[in-house]
Amino acid sequence: MKKILILGGHGDGLIAAQIIQDMQRAGEAVTLAGFLNDHQQTNDCIEGIPVLGNIADWAQFPADYYFYPALHKLKQMPQR
Repeated sequence: MKKILILGGHGDGLIAAQIIQDMQRAGEAVTLAGFLNDHQQTNDCIEGIPVLGNIADWAQFPADYYFYPALHKLKQMPQR
C-alpha cells in the first residue's frame, strides 16, 4: 500500500486528495496519509484530512511514504 502525503492544502491539494481517494475506491493500492502544510497547525484537518506537520517535516517520514507537491507559488518554490 502506497501512503501518500500531499505538500500543500486547499485548492490543488484538495483536488489531489480527491484523486487519491478516487484511486483508492477504484481498488488501487494507495492511501491518503494527510497533508504537510505551513499554514495550518499539526493535527488540524483540511476537509476531514489530517495535517501531519509542516512542509519542512517531510524528511521525518519513513521511506515508504510518497509525496505529492501541490505547491504552485513559483516565487516561493526555491525556499520550499
